[in-house]
Amino acid sequence: MANEQSRSVNSIRNTVFAAIAYVVKLLAQFVVRFVFIRYFVAEYLGVNGLFTNILNVLSLAELGVGNAIVYSMYKPIAENDTEKIKSLVRLYRNLYLIIALVIIVIGLALIPALPFLIKDAPNVDINLTVVYLLFLAQTAIGYFFAYRRSLVFAYQRNDVESKVSLLAQCILAVTQILIIIFWKNFYAYTAAFVLCNALDAIIVFAVSYKLFPEIRGKAKKLEKSDSKIIAKNTGAMVCHKLGSAIVFSTDSIIISAFIGAAVLGYYSNYTLITAAMTSVVNLAMTAIKGSIGNLIAQKGADEVYKIYQALNFMLMWLVGFIAIGLIVCFQHFIRLYTGQAEYVLGFTTMILLCVSFYLTQSRAITNNFKECAGLFWNDRFKPLFESGINLGLDFLLVYFMGINGVIIATIISTIAAPLWIEPYVLYKHYFKESLWHYFVRYLVYTVITLIVGGITYAICYSIPSDGLWWFLLRFAVCIIVPNALFLIIYFKMPEFKYLFGVIKSILHKKKATEISDCANNEINETVTLGGQNETNENGEEISQEGEISDGNTK
Repeated sequence: MANEQSRSVNSIRNTVFAAIAYVVKLLAQFVVRFVFIRYFVAEYLGVNGLFTNILNVLSLAELGVGNAIVYSMYKPIAENDTEKIKSLVRLYRNLYLIIALVIIVIGLALIPALPFLIKDAPNVDINLTVVYLLFLAQTAIGYFFAYRRSLVFAYQRNDVESKVSLLAQCILAVTQILIIIFWKNFYAYTAAFVLCNALDAIIVFAVSYKLFPEIRGKAKKLEKSDSKIIAKNTGAMVCHKLGSAIVFSTDSIIISAFIGAAVLGYYSNYTLITAAMTSVVNLAMTAIKGSIGNLIAQKGADEVYKIYQALNFMLMWLVGFIAIGLIVCFQHFIRLYTGQAEYVLGFTTMILLCVSFYLTQSRAITNNFKECAGLFWNDRFKPLFESGINLGLDFLLVYFMGINGVIIATIISTIAAPLWIEPYVLYKHYFKESLWHYFVRYLVYTVITLIVGGITYAICYSIPSDGLWWFLLRFAVCIIVPNALFLIIYFKMPEFKYLFGVIKSILHKKKATEISDCANNEINETVTLGGQNETNENGEEISQEGEISDGNTK
């Protein structure tokens, strides 16, 4: 029970700090983008988005080493096996030094190909190679410090990273806004990313030494059996990383190469918001991932399955709520935020983006449990299949449907592979349950989301589309109506009752602890109040040292 409470406390603490850091980061990004749009042309946004996605593809060099090693840490941490943890950190450090060098070499080799990745030379007065090198430096620098960051995640101390990220994001936002307004220099704007990314990495690196002083010094070489498991899991993660990079990082490259940097700039405003909403889901998933790993290391599949069902219910509520809000508010927000109608993409494009978001993020809990259970190998070919479909459809549909074709390609590839393969692997190889249970629940959650979304959209349809106050009213409806309807529909479900019970138990424990501390303080004050002597039940004075006085002592 103590371990369950510890996991719950860690998850809640991590979620709270991650949420705070996320809100600040999100606000900072939107403020910076708001200023950016008013001082730089749309092509700069396109260049920014293009290079970001190129470097995301380059991060394939990481090959999933991080996930495989963090998974390997869960059991030794649960068993307090310090020596094995040190050995894993040592392996992680050596591998990541190699990865950083590989990224730098491949990144430099790609420089001659840059002109072919942009359809029309953007109308910007900058050297694209210099900007690209700054993006490359931003990506590579974190890998030199990443091995200590793995300890923060494995020990369920994600709140540490959230606090550091909060500091770095505030510094970055202030610096970039000042650069844009007073300097208007895109090189300096990009360099700020590099410096703040380095600051974040170095601080987390230093704090990990303070938090885990025992995980330092000379480490033994990892046993061959453990190295083979990590090598196997890493091999599987290579496929996952490759597929993920192709599906989620090539869209911007294809749009830039076939449609143009300006359109990519408009598209990047939408993906900034969907990425922000994805971060909402990711912060919750990251906050509880260490607890899930600890749970799987200590409990049986039956008990884990109950918790999985509750967390999956929570995720579907969250993702459904976000998707509804996006559909209702997306277009109005873009128009209000950019101040220019030309930045608003078509209604169909917006709907497709929301559908893609829902399909992708509704798998997050299943994927989390699959990774924490170490099932990297079982679906190793899934991402290759997914990315092959996605890339082939991208090239085909972009000619006939433009930007909509790129998004449809992502939706089709998601339905064709990960939407059913990921739960299949988890249910067959870990839970030993029928996959129909998963799909029935998924279908029920999705139908309910569509109904609630339709009601919300109908309510907001009559609200005027222009003006800040009308938008805030629409936003308020999107906050209140979906959640109220979800609560009415779901409150009798076992998963809702379970989650409510966990929260109630944690709050009750906290209250009991506060009462206990208060009682102890009162007892202490009774004995030592004001440094004065008290009397016992016979009327004799008791000194602070607990000795009975004759009444003449001062």
